[in-house]
Amino acid sequence: MNMNVIVLNRFTYHGFRYVSVFAPPNSLTADDVECPFVHSETTLIGKFSSSNPIVNQIQHNIQWGQLSNSMSLPTDCPQRNERRGWMGDAALTVNEALYNFDFVKFYANFVDLIVDVQKDDGDIPDYVPGNGFNPDPNWGTALPTIVWQLYKHTNNPEYLEMYYNPVRSYVEYLRVGYNKTGLVNFFCKYGDWVPPPPNGQTNRALISSFAFLHDVDILLNMSIIVEKPSDVQIYTQLYNQLAEEFHRVFFTSSTNSYADGKQAAQVLALALRNVVPSNLKSAIVENLVTNINQNGNHVTTGIVSNAQIYSVLSDNGHHDLVHVAYTRDERHTISNLIRLRIIIPVNARAHVMFEPLFGPLTILLWINNDSISNKT
Repeated sequence: MNMNVIVLNRFTYHGFRYVSVFAPPNSLTADDVECPFVHSETTLIGKFSSSNPIVNQIQHNIQWGQLSNSMSLPTDCPQRNERRGWMGDAALTVNEALYNFDFVKFYANFVDLIVDVQKDDGDIPDYVPGNGFNPDPNWGTALPTIVWQLYKHTNNPEYLEMYYNPVRSYVEYLRVGYNKTGLVNFFCKYGDWVPPPPNGQTNRALISSFAFLHDVDILLNMSIIVEKPSDVQIYTQLYNQLAEEFHRVFFTSSTNSYADGKQAAQVLALALRNVVPSNLKSAIVENLVTNINQNGNHVTTGIVSNAQIYSVLSDNGHHDLVHVAYTRDERHTISNLIRLRIIIPVNARAHVMFEPLFGPLTILLWINNDSISNKT
């Protein structure tokens, strides 16, 4: 009996790596199974290639992973029963996405979704659509960050004019919380998400404070471009106040470093405008480089600080360290959890980036090239 069977989800989709077909009516080969790649309509506009196969594979994985998480709205993961519009993920990837794909309307639509659920006091959720209000500042930053990136990639000030009031309202919402706690106890929910084990997060108030200053600075730039002189004055004064306070409450003079000396704290301070005094900047950069070297040229950053570390290193003259940090072939050192987190070996079969294991978990089973070895 010959049968043609189409199995199709009508109201959802699922990402996966392998598919199993049990008890088919006829013998099947791999060519008999078709798996549609589902994502919002777009065009690839960014191309990149180099002489390094690892860098090329990373670029491929980025594009494949981005498309896999671009169905109607930017999602956090396509393969499990979540697939939500998590704002932190959207904020961290929008610049990459707009370089690689024609996604301007896609992200403008997402901003509309955010504004649709924004409360009168400026509060927005951690994910959209959703009702998890009072967001972690590094998740709520999606609103000002995406608006700013839409402007940067199109040079169209209409985006700034259209969304100016929602962005201002959100920044003022953060300001209300800041007025109650200052930066030293500024609200944090998720922080610098999943730094590679066994490393923990740095000072969580510092991490959230980074987002607050980042968003105030965006709003300040928006107010300059759309010519709102009274707001230019207000947010210039606020940013200068916050920059001074950030250094004052988080800098540790005895170690010439921020907070606990972790890479993340130094990176986030250096990434902010006018936070690190000019007479201390070289020492902070040197402390960061030393820490990376002491960790075997590995980064210990979570997703927030990892998004900043490579540009910070490059902007401060350490282009060579940026290259070394992510291009080594370490297929023979898989027992090292830090290396497992950040390295894609040249023989890797994965086509996307995986969210790392949550610490303090360890690897009990490792499968590499179809061979299984036990790891502790």
